[in-house]
Amino acid sequence: MPSQKADVVTQTPAATERTYGGHSIVNPAALSRDRRVEVCAQGHGGIGESVGPAFSYVPGQPLENYIRLQRPDPNAAVHVHGNQVALTQRSRCYQNSEMICTTCQEVHEPERAAAAYSDKCLKCHNDSTCGEFAKLGARIRDNCIDCHMPVQESNLNGKQIKARMRNHWIKVYGAARN
Repeated sequence: MPSQKADVVTQTPAATERTYGGHSIVNPAALSRDRRVEVCAQGHGGIGESVGPAFSYVPGQPLENYIRLQRPDPNAAVHVHGNQVALTQRSRCYQNSEMICTTCQEVHEPERAAAAYSDKCLKCHNDSTCGEFAKLGARIRDNCIDCHMPVQESNLNGKQIKARMRNHWIKVYGAARN
């Protein structure tokens, strides 16, 4: 059985790598924002064209060296199931901060109820600036997600399957909570 002890530690421009039994492990926290988002984009970045062999992507390297993801036109409709990374990147929250996927989602923790993520929103946003605050008062803090990241039907799979997914384009949507 291979030793679990680190054999080699090397500094790279992107991250600290540790080699275990000939395999490198990259610490995502040491990566740039773009490289960290690309780790998520492997599975949540939509349909792409393979550039390298399947399962050869190495975190810390540009994802475009392994798969060419479709970059939707900024005005094009993006299906809620099709490209969660592109939708997140359209959000003012993403554009006006250093937000990345793991700002809200803890990948090594069990999924929480959607409303439980509101505490992440309130780290940057003041509840009293919400358009629904006058009507709902302090209750507005209980569930930012259902208003600003609603569950919507995906049109990606045509008429056979109408998957319902949470839209990752964080913004103000027309329907308010009751």
